[in-house]
Amino acid sequence: VAASSVVVERRPCRMATLSRVVAWRSLGGVATRAACRRSFASAAVSFEEEVDAPSSFGAPLGQVSSVTATALPNGVKVVSTGAAASGVVGVALANAGTACGPMGAAFAAKHMAFKSANGQTDLAIQRGLELAGSTIHATATKTSLIAAVACLPESGGEAATAAAATAVGVARSPYIHWEFEETLKQSAAVQADLDALTTARPLMVAIEEAAYAGGPLGRRAATKKAVAAMMSTQVDDFLAAAVATMPITVVGVGFDHADILAYAAKAFASLGPRDAAMPAVASPFVPGGFAAKMTDAAAPGMAVALPVASPAMGGVLAVALGAGGGGADVSYSPSSSLLVAASSTASKADLLAAVTTKLDALTEADLAAAKLKYKVATLSKTGVDLAVALCEDPALLDAAAVDAVTLDACKAALAGIEPAFAVVAPADD
Repeated sequence: VAASSVVVERRPCRMATLSRVVAWRSLGGVATRAACRRSFASAAVSFEEEVDAPSSFGAPLGQVSSVTATALPNGVKVVSTGAAASGVVGVALANAGTACGPMGAAFAAKHMAFKSANGQTDLAIQRGLELAGSTIHATATKTSLIAAVACLPESGGEAATAAAATAVGVARSPYIHWEFEETLKQSAAVQADLDALTTARPLMVAIEEAAYAGGPLGRRAATKKAVAAMMSTQVDDFLAAAVATMPITVVGVGFDHADILAYAAKAFASLGPRDAAMPAVASPFVPGGFAAKMTDAAAPGMAVALPVASPAMGGVLAVALGAGGGGADVSYSPSSSLLVAASSTASKADLLAAVTTKLDALTEADLAAAKLKYKVATLSKTGVDLAVALCEDPALLDAAAVDAVTLDACKAALAGIEPAFAVVAPADD
């Protein structure tokens, strides 16, 4: 299911101020970077003495020159894609997504990500980032809360990393009650986002409910009723519990690894140890699960879904199954809840027949072509899209993870499993 996102529009700043900022950047870029590195030396030194040996692999497309990953002593993972003219710092708090905690908690945290914190108003936080040439973003996937700040790597990395860390709850003061109530319960943007949860891709929402009936991966991100009843202290407690022990990933798109490592060392040095290998929230797949949804906004349709072993397997299979013809007009897509789904307006019998035929006909050559196409599409991501993708799955760009998706592995994962099934129809149908 596609993650919903919040993009906060930058307020215009005065031309004189902007001119001074631009001039400062152009004249002092090199000096600023050197000063940044010196200021982080004391904070990073104890971490850098103990960090894991960085691992890296080549990735010659898009905004990726090479991907390097390092774990800080407390388990925080730091990933970089190599220096570039523009950058994004992303921070992902695992097991703090929409499938975790009270229903609606991650949805609320996404919308409150860059609000008042630690004695600064939201205006002061956002204005400071704006003057540094940065823009802010927040999203909540099934399993993670992610904050990202697009910035200039030469001068904005420190502030971007600190802001993204605070946005997901690291060393953050409690939400201000009136601001929480006003944002979550009076904002037109939040209400529109809630509406979109039922009108955008309702078939994928329904198939997840069918596949994971009763499990966290099958529930909706939020409902209007849940948000209306949500208290700010519930979200404070939800984030505090996750920050205390759950894996955290810091991604620097367009950053030298040494730079983003130093920024992360300073922003996350106060955190206790965590196990980076801790499994994400999961739900057992329900073979033959069924869900039916009636909605005013949706055209009729149906979907079947099967579980996959990894995000890479879901992505590669969706590409392979969607290639070429094959009878009924069927669309294939992976979900962040480890499903590969097939949707169509055909009958259930025709849809199942089409999917079965495609699966039976798959060859090693088909899978090899799909893996290449999947790699190209993934490596061609840029900016915030790339940062969010890496936050969600740091191994996404690892060629070995994609190459591990073999025909035998796919058949083993899908063999003998009855698909889940969902149907969506207009309310007056």
